Amino acid sequence: MNKGREMRTNKIEHIIINETELEHIFKKDDLFYSKSWRKAVINGFGCESFGILSSFKGENVLLGIYFQTTKGFIKLVGAPLPGTFTPYLDPIWLVEVEDEIKKEVFASQFNYLKKMGFSYIEYRFENYEDAKLLNEQVNIDLIKPQTYMLKIEDDIEQNWKNLKSVCRRNIRKAQKSDVILERFEACELDVEDYYEILKVVFKKSDQNPPHSLKFFKEIVYRMQEDQKLLFLRALLNNEIIAMIIFLYDKEKLLFLSSASLPPAYKYAVNNLMQWEGIKFAHEKGIKYYNLNGKGVPSIDRFKESFGSYVHSYGKLSYKTSIARGAEFVYKKVKKVGK
Repeated sequence: MNKGREMRTNKIEHIIINETELEHIFKKDDLFYSKSWRKAVINGFGCESFGILSSFKGENVLLGIYFQTTKGFIKLVGAPLPGTFTPYLDPIWLVEVEDEIKKEVFASQFNYLKKMGFSYIEYRFENYEDAKLLNEQVNIDLIKPQTYMLKIEDDIEQNWKNLKSVCRRNIRKAQKSDVILERFEACELDVEDYYEILKVVFKKSDQNPPHSLKFFKEIVYRMQEDQKLLFLRALLNNEIIAMIIFLYDKEKLLFLSSASLPPAYKYAVNNLMQWEGIKFAHEKGIKYYNLNGKGVPSIDRFKESFGSYVHSYGKLSYKTSIARGAEFVYKKVKKVGK
């Protein structure tokens, strides 16, 4: 993409900013807007990143950060792309503007992406209401993905009291066992250990992990270097039986991924690892914990046992007829191949 490419529509102008330029003009400590996260996604997922800076009446008002890739002849772009471990990547409003102007500028930027030839466009918002507002003008597919959130109380004892009794029992059970839980700084071999356990987990259902080892290595390396990663392992008789990865910034802790072997279930190690993450968040002065996802009943019950509540994201998606056709064929082929 070339710097300076513009489109003018009703006093709205758009300029494409490449990844190198983004590094210099935009700095934000939030997890998914950080340079370290973008690098992890670019290198680990195999895509490109760029920004679109939109101005209204000569004033810069909106920065959209996007990732793009190609699947066959289909060009995809997303803020973020699906499958990149990124739950949201809201458009960044650089100045305070009225909702009507927000909708107009956002719609113009969306149409700009269409003119660039993207057959699939996706947006994910931290809050559903923000997505709903901006969709009033573009009117594309809107859904409400959900996750579980947990408030980190000023007094950690209150978080303990907020746990359901079964959760407290399981944590005590793990604490009384011979399991040793460690926070540690991970190296490449540690990530490989984690991935081997993850493969065992997915093999139970005759599947492979949906994310590559390379992607995990990039995430751990980049986010650990940026002091945004917590990696835990549980050992029994000096053997690793479970590992868990969290991401964090000043405001939030995010559960990224975990993997456990059968002995971990026997001693309720997963409860203990989650509780350790909550205690870590409290130590850091973090305000809330995102348990990352809702929709599998057994896992939902586990997440609810920590005293969490349901939070709704917003997701907007657009597909051309060609993209819809390609998706339909892909699903048919995948189903036959099972």
